[in-house]
Amino acid sequence: MKRVLVTGCTAEGDWPAICDITFPRILHYARRHKMDFWNAELRSCSRPQAWGKLTAILTAFERYDEVLWLDADVLVCDASVSIFNEVGGSYDHACCEQVCTQRGPHWNTGVWVVRRSAIGILAEALMQDDLINHPWWEQAAINRVIVDRDACPAKLSDEWNHYWQTPDTVKPRFRHACGNHFSKLEKIRKWESECPL
Repeated sequence: MKRVLVTGCTAEGDWPAICDITFPRILHYARRHKMDFWNAELRSCSRPQAWGKLTAILTAFERYDEVLWLDADVLVCDASVSIFNEVGGSYDHACCEQVCTQRGPHWNTGVWVVRRSAIGILAEALMQDDLINHPWWEQAAINRVIVDRDACPAKLSDEWNHYWQTPDTVKPRFRHACGNHFSKLEKIRKWESECPL
C-alpha cells in the first residue's frame, strides 16, 4: 500500500503562524511512519478553500492507495503509533465521531484515513452544491453523503482527534483546534508547550 499524509493551509489570518507550529510535527509523523508528505494548495475554483480538502485527496489517489488527511490546525502530540495500525481490516475511510453543542453527533474529518475505495464518497460530496457556503462547508457535505449512502466510516478513538469537548481523561495523540469560538493560534501554542515531541 502506498500511503501519503496530506494537509494544506491558507495564507489568511493566523494560518501561516499556526502552520509554522503544526507542519513540522505533521512532517515528522509522516517520516516516522514511512508515509510521503504533501502540503496541498487548497484551491477549489469558486468555493471556499475548505472544499480543497476533497480535491486534494482525490488528486492524491492518482499516486497513492491510502491517504491520511490532517487539517492544518491539528497538532501531533504523540507520534509513536501509526494511525493505520488502529484501523486495520476492511474499511473505506475512518475518522472520529464527535458530539458538540453546536452540531450534535457528526463525523469529524479533520483527521481522516481514506482509501481509494472511498472515491465515490468524495466525488458525491463535491456535488452537494447547496452546501458550498454552509458554515461547515465540506464537512456538512461529507456527513450528508455518509448518511445517504449508509457509508459510516470505521470509528477512530477520541485520542486521534482530541478537541475542546473531549474528556481530559483521554490522552491525545492528535489535538485538533476545531471550532471558531477561541483563538486557534493561542490554543495550539499552549498545546505545543504542554506536549514536546
